[in-house]
Amino acid sequence: MRRVAASGPADGVILMDVELDDQRIPALHAQGTQTVLIGLPDDPRQLSWSTTTSPPSGALCADHLADLDHQDVGFIRYGSGVYERQAGYAARALSGFREHAEQRGLRFLHRPCEGSYESTAWTPL
Repeated sequence: MRRVAASGPADGVILMDVELDDQRIPALHAQGTQTVLIGLPDDPRQLSWSTTTSPPSGALCADHLADLDHQDVGFIRYGSGVYERQAGYAARALSGFREHAEQRGLRFLHRPCEGSYESTAWTPL
């Protein structure tokens, strides 16, 4: 990434799959590379970014399910590796969902989806 950004053919970089503490951001900033993020790090000050997954999206999902009088909910989303490396979009959506699910009295199971039936099979709460 540093080599491409410094080589000259690129006027800027669109950085995707941004982690909460993404080490690529300070490296690009130190080079003076124009950067737009698709995702949101922990500290977005002085950065240009966009995201479609945020705490409000998870919160809206929990509220919608509670409004429909559901009590037991499964949160099935990205693979476990996405959560382990703390991808911002996944961590924020889960935290928003968790917070509102707890506020609304929902019992929920978070199940990372590895892309197989076995990884998403429902286990009663």
